[in-house]
Amino acid sequence: MRCPKCDLYHPHNRFHTCISCGTSLVGISSDPNDTIPPHDVETQVYERQGDNADSANNNHGELNGPSDAEVGTPGSKRRSKNLKIQTQHGIPTSVGIMTATLIVLIFAGATFFFFTKPKDYDRLLDKGRGELGRGQYAFAVETLKKAISGSPKDPHAYLLLARAYIGIDKEKEAMDAISKAQQLGQGVVAEPSLASDMANYYRLRRQYEKAINLLRPLAQKDIAGKKAELADLDALWGDEALRNSDFDTALTCWEEVKNLGTGSRFSESEARLATIYEKLAEKFASQKKEDEALSYLGKLTNISRNPKHFERAADIYAESGKLELAISQLREALKLGSSPNLERKLSTLLAKRGKELLDAGQSDTGYAYLQQARSIDPSSALPEVTLRHVVLTGGAAPKISGEVWNPRANKISALAIKAELFDIVEGNVIWAKETKVVDEFVPPLGEHQSRHFEFVSGIKPPNLANCEFKIYLDGALYKAYPMDKTKQSKETAKGDTASGGDKKTDSDKDKTAQDADTPKQNDTAVDPIMGDDKKAGESTEEKTLKDLDF
Repeated sequence: MRCPKCDLYHPHNRFHTCISCGTSLVGISSDPNDTIPPHDVETQVYERQGDNADSANNNHGELNGPSDAEVGTPGSKRRSKNLKIQTQHGIPTSVGIMTATLIVLIFAGATFFFFTKPKDYDRLLDKGRGELGRGQYAFAVETLKKAISGSPKDPHAYLLLARAYIGIDKEKEAMDAISKAQQLGQGVVAEPSLASDMANYYRLRRQYEKAINLLRPLAQKDIAGKKAELADLDALWGDEALRNSDFDTALTCWEEVKNLGTGSRFSESEARLATIYEKLAEKFASQKKEDEALSYLGKLTNISRNPKHFERAADIYAESGKLELAISQLREALKLGSSPNLERKLSTLLAKRGKELLDAGQSDTGYAYLQQARSIDPSSALPEVTLRHVVLTGGAAPKISGEVWNPRANKISALAIKAELFDIVEGNVIWAKETKVVDEFVPPLGEHQSRHFEFVSGIKPPNLANCEFKIYLDGALYKAYPMDKTKQSKETAKGDTASGGDKKTDSDKDKTAQDADTPKQNDTAVDPIMGDDKKAGESTEEKTLKDLDF
């Protein structure tokens, strides 16, 4: 019979299902005329041997058939040999199964290869890292170069290569490798050990700035241990700079140590900074840069309140004519410890400031300063008479004028005043003149009374700025008035008016001077060392008067 689906011929009553497509042959009638020549038919019967033969045939819907000898005639062929195998999709089933099996095997093999065996790049990178760890820097260079040739876009490999170059003292090549890594998006921050190795390389060669610049980004990123490493490098460089008198570099280094707040030498930072501040203050003071010098002295006194630092500040203030601030510094120094030398300095400054105030017409305040100077240092002479309203005038005939004032209750029965025009550079007297203000022919000078004086030099000095007027009272030097501070003001007019005689009473003159000639208190500026700790509206003169219980 023939299979209705694939048209395969089957011997009559031998099979229940088609051996090709599995279609059931039950109920299909046989056609006696449906025969094919013996040479076109070849039957193949599968017999299952053993105990499971029947069950196997039943599972496939087949009956036990005869052997090859029992089927057909000798030399006959199976019909399937001449038939083309056809499936529903046009592809033989066995070919599909084999293709799928091959694909699965290839995928499994590839997966096993890539996941169990490292890439060549990773293997070289691991090898190079191991050589770096063993100190085999020359081998590491070659290994890492091979790794980079396989993957030239990995910045990490360049950083490792830089470490290897540092190990064989090839700084330029190391920096080139770091530069390449930075171009690819990673710097030394990505490889902290590289930064440490390179910093140590530069440290051994005393190239501290390069070493610090390598570590600073890591410290700023707060990478563990790098702040302390940076602080120790700063301290090392700072000490060397201090020995070489490079105070600016030393200051930068030690201030960074203090700001980092860590490192093995952090405890030394304040002592080092105190030394640096003192050196810088002296340097700027010698260059006549008072503001810079006082700024560093202020930082110095914040670290260490030492009397000598306040004394040095007082000297700078005094040299620049800021006597009130100088007096304030000496008072602070004396608070920290009494010293005869400091007391003499303070007394001298008080006397000098008092005479300045008297010259400007502030009679009571100026004399109070003189009294305080005497109270601090008994050896300081309190003059029986003082000068006030002193005016210097330059020009072809230098002139000094003013008043002699008696601040005491005792009458002055005799007084001589002398003026000298003195050349400071040459060290000689250019011109001199003496006159008697009070003698047997002139009435005595009573309490709080004054007399006008005026000296006009008959010689024009070659360089007036190098000269000064020295005023002597009864042969004792009262004060020197430098001519480089000459000025023409209202006080000159008052002096000229007073030169005509004592038409105004002494009390009127004193009142006029107090109203018109009260100087501006330039010295009451904020002290860069002590700060603005004065009460609002209270001048330094008022403070002095308060101290004296005036």
